[in-house]
Amino acid sequence: MKDLLLLGAGHAHLKTIHAIPVLHQHGVRVVVVDPAPHLYYSGSISGIVGGMIAPRGGTIDTRAIVERNGGRFVEAAAIRIDPNDRTVALSDGNILSWDVLSCAVGSHSETRFTVDEAAADRVIPVKPVRDVSRFDRPFLDYAGTHPCHIVVLGGGATAVEIAGNMVRRARLRGSSCQVSVVTRSAQLLPGFHPAAGKIAEAHLDRLGVAVHVNSSVTRVGAGKIILADGSTRAYDYVIPATGLGVPSVFADSGLPVAKDGALRVNRSLQVSGYPIFGGGDCISFAPQELARVGVHAVYQAQVIYENALWAAGDTGPMDGKEPPASYTPPDRMLQILNLGDGTGLAIRGSRVRVGRLWLALKERIDWGYVRSGGARLRPSVAAPPREMIPITR
Repeated sequence: MKDLLLLGAGHAHLKTIHAIPVLHQHGVRVVVVDPAPHLYYSGSISGIVGGMIAPRGGTIDTRAIVERNGGRFVEAAAIRIDPNDRTVALSDGNILSWDVLSCAVGSHSETRFTVDEAAADRVIPVKPVRDVSRFDRPFLDYAGTHPCHIVVLGGGATAVEIAGNMVRRARLRGSSCQVSVVTRSAQLLPGFHPAAGKIAEAHLDRLGVAVHVNSSVTRVGAGKIILADGSTRAYDYVIPATGLGVPSVFADSGLPVAKDGALRVNRSLQVSGYPIFGGGDCISFAPQELARVGVHAVYQAQVIYENALWAAGDTGPMDGKEPPASYTPPDRMLQILNLGDGTGLAIRGSRVRVGRLWLALKERIDWGYVRSGGARLRPSVAAPPREMIPITR
């Protein structure tokens, strides 16, 4: 039998994980390596932060799916890949062999500024998402004292959603807080149609969120943020949403990478010349730059499955052979942002809409994906769970 090793149980691998019985029939053993036994679906994070759904409504028990389907799950992280010996060294000290390798190890919040040692415990990264209870830290530390001042750094979709939903989370807890957004961009949501940024700012303003544009952060010190112009802003907690970084495992292993360390793959999501594939946030797609949004990983899942199955059935060298499937990014993707005030901001190219019905559609799509364990991305006929996040005082 051939050994297919999946590094990461991310969105780009869920199709392959569900197809483990089919792979077994084709003589392929599957091992999945991930530091966590469950996956937080990226689309549900804002709703979980804001207390609109319980954490179980946004998580997929990947370990259970792997083991139920006859695969092996290893709770660890990859620290080095040897593409010649076809082995992977893990954080638990073990070394695994593989015939075909696929990588979907996700990303982490990247800080594009210096963080003083004295300020490190006041910085709450958004990714990787393994424990949403960390978003309660500001309210636990400042319960009954002065309002906690939370500064969200960044002006993209994640920053907008986190800012609005941290206000909602504070209100659910009965806590008072001040939330502000600091971004170097001239307006919010710079990668979208200008109308989207204006709508987002108006909704955040109604929630009491102050938005500071054209403000580039150079350093986070103890209790204050230092901007490029020398001015400062006070804070109690900082949530960086300025971009996503990639684990260093690919660069450390000498594999082809982009400037940011992302695994470089071709249109087939393959590292050219090797039986290695990749998808999601951890790759650099050679034909064109892709935004690091979960929708790409979901769409790439079918391509990875087909090509991994093809590679596992091939006995010769990879050079000169074209995998059967290739990834064509959709021209215009529908993205719906949860603004934290009960409305959703829908963006598709130049079409921008906002309202409660859009948030309801987002919830149905997200819950349909989670309810299927990542097997399909379409609205569910069942309503998502509505329990609030349990609050421990």
